Amino acid sequence: MIGVGFLVDRYTALCKEQLAFLVLCLLAPVIVFNGVAVARLTLDSVVLPLFFFGLCSVLCLLFYYVGTFVWTDQTKNLLGFTGGDANVAIFGLPIACVLLGPPAVSLVLLAIVGFMLYENTLDYYLVATEDASADQGLGRLLRLPPLHAFPGGLLWHLLPGHFGPGYHGVVTGLSSLLTIGGMMLIGLGLTSLRHWRVDRAFLGLAFLAKFVVWPLFVLLLVARDRTWYHLYPATAHKAFILISVCPLAANTVVFATQLRTHPDKAALAVLLSTLVALICIPLVAVLYLH
Repeated sequence: MIGVGFLVDRYTALCKEQLAFLVLCLLAPVIVFNGVAVARLTLDSVVLPLFFFGLCSVLCLLFYYVGTFVWTDQTKNLLGFTGGDANVAIFGLPIACVLLGPPAVSLVLLAIVGFMLYENTLDYYLVATEDASADQGLGRLLRLPPLHAFPGGLLWHLLPGHFGPGYHGVVTGLSSLLTIGGMMLIGLGLTSLRHWRVDRAFLGLAFLAKFVVWPLFVLLLVARDRTWYHLYPATAHKAFILISVCPLAANTVVFATQLRTHPDKAALAVLLSTLVALICIPLVAVLYLH
């Protein structure tokens, strides 16, 4: 799909901003609504999304702060965005299903809710304020459709209604379209690279966040839970470690394209991190998952 997106931009009149609008404003709200509406509202199901929301936010702010020492333009905001996010829904969920089986899938789905909450609050706000004031960025955030889908899903969950027989098939189809659209946007973003000039500082720091700091944070938290808290079983710990080495999120390209914030840098970083993750995940599976 990345290659298809690259070719589509080269040989058709499709605008990547139009595709980003479709993904962000039409498809993503449905997935957010469904993820919240069908979740079990137990203590574990509430704590796990909040845990990942908090971890994403901490790493986002950390790498945004680091970026202020390197760049004065919008790149520092994009670094914060990438530092806190991960491609869990598109990349991590199917791999967790294969490597860890059905017990891990529900855990990863709950983690995805936390990532979605982060992406559609602090993450989006950080990118939206790159070329605008804080008030203007907040206005953009409040107009973001997935943000409204979250309380809508909570409200539906509390109501006594139920979904019709065709609902889950429709959501599955829209989820597939979201995956395809996200991957195509990476290819569309790559066509914006001028002479393939690579921002090595940005790639280096983004990869430091994704493949060094993320795993270290998660391993530390897993070790504390095994030793002190005993909140989650071993399957959950394995799922957390797997999530920590997922590549940069495809939504990075979606938001960067929608807000015109270095979509070329975002696309190249997501593509290269996906290739690196294809090496890292088998290593993690051998070392930690079995």
